[in-house]
Amino acid sequence: MKKIFALMLSGAFVFTSAAQVLAVQSAPTSSTVIVNGENVSFEAYLIEGNNYFKLRDLAYALNGTSCQFEVGYDSTAKAVSLTSKTPYTPVGGELSAGSNTAKEAAPTTSTIIKDGQEISPAAYLIDGNNYFKLRDIGAQFGFEVDWDASANAVIINTPKAAEKPAAPEISKKKYLYVPDIEEPSAEGVSSKVVEDMSEYLDSFNEYYTMADNFFKAASEADFDTLDSLQSKINAKSSNINALINELNELKNDTDIPEKDMEYINDVLSYGTNVFNTAGDMIKSFTDMVSLYE
Repeated sequence: MKKIFALMLSGAFVFTSAAQVLAVQSAPTSSTVIVNGENVSFEAYLIEGNNYFKLRDLAYALNGTSCQFEVGYDSTAKAVSLTSKTPYTPVGGELSAGSNTAKEAAPTTSTIIKDGQEISPAAYLIDGNNYFKLRDIGAQFGFEVDWDASANAVIINTPKAAEKPAAPEISKKKYLYVPDIEEPSAEGVSSKVVEDMSEYLDSFNEYYTMADNFFKAASEADFDTLDSLQSKINAKSSNINALINELNELKNDTDIPEKDMEYINDVLSYGTNVFNTAGDMIKSFTDMVSLYE
């Protein structure tokens, strides 16, 4: 009986000694912490020369940046879940002040799952909270960690979202432009021909209006309008081309009076000029839009 009791005591001693070996001493970090240019107060600890931060504090400080992440905990499975590119949901107590005293830290026993995959960052349990090596978390979520020895500062920077280039300044004066193209005069032309040609003129002017709206959208980088206009312009272009072909065929009709035929030719010239000018504008502005892609 005495031997059994002695063995039990011996086992308890070994277990206690192992736990003591695993546990380490942590000291509150004295460094300033700067996140994207702003000072942020963290309860952070220095363990064996490395800074360890509470996950929820980091997630809170990085919320809204390109490196934001969500933190969850499954108490049954003892698993910490991390979800990248997801806004953090505060639970209260984030970035609260610590006691500023040295504390015992034991390696965490929790499983760490990031985006569905288990990871193994250096982590310690301090006063019931998991603290992770800052550089390990930076590597996982893409933020930079630097050290400014002269300022005794830990610097955290997140990548800025890529910015689209500013819209280049473009002048319509670079192009032939429809306002410089006058509609043909219908003086002396039969009312029937004027009425027939008005449908052609309306289509030509509608096509130009689309090109003009396309220009405005391109110069203002209005991509929703550009996408909406593109298919309409393509369809209208085919229609205008067909109308020009019809007018070319009318030129062969010898029964049309001379004055009326002159007007038809003028409408044809007007339509061709509008078609080519608008087409050149659309092509040029389509090339310009590629600057934003």
